[in-house]
Amino acid sequence: MPERVRSKKPREYDAAVAVLLDLQALAERDGDGNAFSQRFRQLREQHLRKPSLIQRFDNAGLGLKPSGAA
Repeated sequence: MPERVRSKKPREYDAAVAVLLDLQALAERDGDGNAFSQRFRQLREQHLRKPSLIQRFDNAGLGLKPSGAA
């Protein structure tokens, strides 16, 4: 998946977002949502200069805590 994020191709960004959404759901299911959020924030910070990727993250709601979470 890191190759997809390092890419500058929109199709690769879409695939990376899909994988990240799955990983986020698994982490939340397993009670590791905070760990996912922390690692995702680091990934996001590393790629702040890619507005198209960041927009996809935002549109997908990645890194947000599930509703009802503290």
